[in-house]
Amino acid sequence: MKTKKLVTAALFAAIICAVTFFPKVPSVNGYLHLGDAVILMAAFVMGPLYGGAAAAIGSALADLISGYVIFVPGTFVIKFLTAAVAALVFSGLKKTAPKLGFVSYILAGIVGEALMVLGYFAYEAVIYDVPGAAAGIVGNLCQAAAGIVVSTLIMITVKNIKKA
Repeated sequence: MKTKKLVTAALFAAIICAVTFFPKVPSVNGYLHLGDAVILMAAFVMGPLYGGAAAAIGSALADLISGYVIFVPGTFVIKFLTAAVAALVFSGLKKTAPKLGFVSYILAGIVGEALMVLGYFAYEAVIYDVPGAAAGIVGNLCQAAAGIVVSTLIMITVKNIKKA
């Protein structure tokens, strides 16, 4: 069972890297992508440890390949925390409020992605300065929103396919 989890996490990491790397849209301090959608799906499917590891490795590799080397350490930590916290919130909501259904994906995604936005703000404030970091907030919020919407739609679709 552990081998299956490792292989699935590695597959998620590869997909996260690919979806983060392409297509990407340049933004003020980096680039916008749909990798966060897959990060949230990894969190929902694999939980905090394996989902977090997949998010951290896949996202950091995408930054490395893209030439954003200065972001690799920050991305590794920020994306791990994004996925781990989203997974923990999702798991908690499934246990305490099982009737929420797909809303659990949205709420968990919001909490995880809020950490992503705050994490990059803090990291960029150290790299650049506070005004420079503030310039990236809107792009990160857009990326977060897209990740939440896309991951929720895919998770709902996959659940409905399983039922059929």
